Amino acid sequence: AYATMSGGALPVSEDEIARILEGDKFSQEWGIWNFVEEDFFTWVARNPNGIKATQNLLQRISSYDLTKIDEDILKELYQGLVDAKERHDLGEYYTPDWLAEHIVSKILPNNAVGSVLDPACGSGTFLAAAIRAKKSLLSGKMLQKSILENIIRTVVGIDVHPLAVLMARTTYLLSIGTELLNLREGQILI
Repeated sequence: AYATMSGGALPVSEDEIARILEGDKFSQEWGIWNFVEEDFFTWVARNPNGIKATQNLLQRISSYDLTKIDEDILKELYQGLVDAKERHDLGEYYTPDWLAEHIVSKILPNNAVGSVLDPACGSGTFLAAAIRAKKSLLSGKMLQKSILENIIRTVVGIDVHPLAVLMARTTYLLSIGTELLNLREGQILI
């Protein structure tokens, strides 16, 4: 998400990494609220080993262009991090991108400005599909700024698993993309 907002750059300083992990970079500097909040994931920013682990991860992903995401790339990561039995006990099933795209393509064209709610959004597969569809369907019919406002107002997801929520928020921002996010006026709430 940082790479999306920074135009592809990745953070290098420990201070910048801590500001990202604590959410300050998004809320205070970019006006994106509720993306990263004070929770049990912020320990990473307060632990020197957590910062070093983050730097190692950033070095590994630096060769990828994270500004051009067109699918739920975090789904596989989530499934690898959360125990399969826990996912099963929570009733979690991750929909393939192609199926989410197909379902959205059958429903959204009839009301492209309408609302979309995924009550068990997981890592955000349906949210990403809805955002991409809205961007495509509304392009040329309304100003880009209005498309962003429509997406923020009408595409909503809920989940019970905190890690899934964090990943869905990230997928949400990645799906909106830098071009639209740079058009925002004032703060937005994810």
